[in-house]
Amino acid sequence: MSQVVPAVPADETFDGTWPFRARYSEAPGFPMHYVEEGSGAETLLLLHGEPTWGYLFRHQIRARAACHRVIAASWLDAYRTPFPAPIEAVGAIGWAKGFATGAHRFEQPDPPTKAELAKKPALAIWGEADRTLQAEHFLPLFNQAFPSGHVNLLPGAGHYSPADAPEDAAHRVTELVAAC
Repeated sequence: MSQVVPAVPADETFDGTWPFRARYSEAPGFPMHYVEEGSGAETLLLLHGEPTWGYLFRHQIRARAACHRVIAASWLDAYRTPFPAPIEAVGAIGWAKGFATGAHRFEQPDPPTKAELAKKPALAIWGEADRTLQAEHFLPLFNQAFPSGHVNLLPGAGHYSPADAPEDAAHRVTELVAAC
């Protein structure tokens, strides 16, 4: 594993709001920060958008870890997840270019991966007041990737909807997965 110098000290808890141990995986080809809490038959993978990090899901991690294995990854330079070479920053560069031009494009999975994704439960929690990423563009892409997925719009929440409405977001997750 590459040597990783965390952006924040390993014992930093952000006033007790982030009590999770930092972990790193090289699965994506670079050291990517993630937290893994809890255990259980179901694994919840919490994926954030850019430009935030796993901290966005701190309420969901705490709420679900009592009876689920919860993984929240961080990418970009959040928590010192580096891009070792400029070519590996293509996703972030593509996102910025797409945002500037209104031409967002995502890599489509190969057919076997697409078939597996279609079998997985998925939930998109979207803030109705998100002025950064337009729901009419991104939610159809989510629906293509996860044809049986659920979309929940949070009234009054913006781009950082899990932080804007943490109780409502946690409730929506509870509706999708088995309660403790």
